[in-house]
Amino acid sequence: MWPRRTPSNNRDWSFDQRVLSYAVINGNEIHIYNIRNCTYKSEHEYEVHYYDKVFNINELKRFWFALVPFSRIKGVAHALVSFEFEENNYVALSVEVRKKRDEEFSTLKSFFSVYELMYVVGDENDLIKLRSNFRHELVHLYPLKVPQRVAQAFFLDMLARLNQLRDHPEFFNSIINSCTSNLIRHANHVAPQSIPWRLYNFFPKTIDKLLLRLGFIDSTLPLKELRQKHLINDRAQKYPDSKDFSTKIRNVNL
Repeated sequence: MWPRRTPSNNRDWSFDQRVLSYAVINGNEIHIYNIRNCTYKSEHEYEVHYYDKVFNINELKRFWFALVPFSRIKGVAHALVSFEFEENNYVALSVEVRKKRDEEFSTLKSFFSVYELMYVVGDENDLIKLRSNFRHELVHLYPLKVPQRVAQAFFLDMLARLNQLRDHPEFFNSIINSCTSNLIRHANHVAPQSIPWRLYNFFPKTIDKLLLRLGFIDSTLPLKELRQKHLINDRAQKYPDSKDFSTKIRNVNL
């Protein structure tokens, strides 16, 4: 149905996906270039901005996992991660389909080497707020219980793949090269066999249940109450323009 193609970084990309991020590591200092920070009027109306920032790997405090279930598709969700550094500095990474301008996503087409894969490095005011405030998707944001060295290794592993894709593009595939499959792969690179491969890894709407069972989410709450506690939509919509947006959405007492 679709001719054989070669993955490429040279296409007429959507405005918000034209620029690739990359990282340069110099000892403990990590220089990330082209961190996206779109300003949205609506899901499809936005201004694209980028900035560069230096992070110290020793200042990484906490590792966060965001789960965005899609109500319209049973079992399907988007997953992304965010890293919290000292002085309330956050940077998020989202594994996504890289779409061409005016292109619509089709799950069926994704099995036939139609879409390229992209690691988006972004400000939470972009990657989180886009989903909670403009797409009106539910966003659950969980702190992960992992040692600092594991969080550091995960971050560096994602940045290595970010740089790899800049030079060697790949096709997205909804099963074997998706957001969830890549995050599981990173986890198992830095902590071998930490997350077992199961069918629901490919339909990740309930992967938070797995993370809770494996001890990566620390809670004595029942799953339903845990999800409600870490649902950030009300806080994101209450403080959309706050300079402390990332801190506000994590404050479960607001």
